[in-house]
Amino acid sequence: MLGTLLTAALALAAMPAFQLESAGGAAPLRSSALAGKPYVLQFFASWCTSCASVKDGVAAALAASPVRYLPVSLDEDVASAARGFAGKDAWFDADRALATALGDVAVPTVVVVDAAGRIRARIAGHFGAAQRGELESALRLSPLGTEGAVP
Repeated sequence: MLGTLLTAALALAAMPAFQLESAGGAAPLRSSALAGKPYVLQFFASWCTSCASVKDGVAAALAASPVRYLPVSLDEDVASAARGFAGKDAWFDADRALATALGDVAVPTVVVVDAAGRIRARIAGHFGAAQRGELESALRLSPLGTEGAVP
């Protein structure tokens, strides 16, 4: 169901290894560079009208958090990714390998990964107050991979 926290099937599943291209021309980002650090992926596309509002909700939830935010474009090319709401700060899943490894995600989808590299939450679709609360709850578990790590 869209707009729901999908944790039952993903609870503590290991995040697959990945490489993302930069929409701004920076060096590629490999998952190994994120080892030991929590992060939030937001899958988006430049044509997705609800993706920008999801970004705003995620940004609000992350405002007081040290967790890294990574907007990931599923556009067909890097130029389209750079035109998306995240601009040159976006990452590009060039061959959709990461999206496929995660079960062929749709946009918008938010994935919370803890410092141990485990998926803590996956929120797909609409992002309202309930989904923000679910994201904040998952973030409290994320930084050290233990409950209560983020106030």
